[in-house]
Amino acid sequence: MMQSPLKSQPRETEKLRREGFDGFQINERDEHGEMRRAGERPEYFAISVIEPIAGNEKSLGFDTGADPIRREALDLARDTGKPVATAPIRLAQEAGRELGFVVYLPLYEKDRPPQSIEERRRDLTGFLAGF
Repeated sequence: MMQSPLKSQPRETEKLRREGFDGFQINERDEHGEMRRAGERPEYFAISVIEPIAGNEKSLGFDTGADPIRREALDLARDTGKPVATAPIRLAQEAGRELGFVVYLPLYEKDRPPQSIEERRRDLTGFLAGF
């Protein structure tokens, strides 16, 4: 699974739709656990690539940054440059109450690993995630 920080929902959504994801939109879970279109915020961490797609369609477009548990793991992974696992969570593709966890590995745009937190935040291009 790949996730990238998306700065603008309308612009990035249109870009992904042009790339073949016709119905792509950024989603989040509401207070009842149902998927809905994500609200406005400065940054999104939407799942933009997932393998295998079969059985994981609900995950595509899910903004992992909207969930406080996932966001904590994303921020820690970004700032340390190391893989970080979430606490137990309900995965985006799960319809029931089954719990799982996700491990996030940050990806950066430079040839060498960023040395400081500031460099890691600036150079972040996304996350490789496994669940």
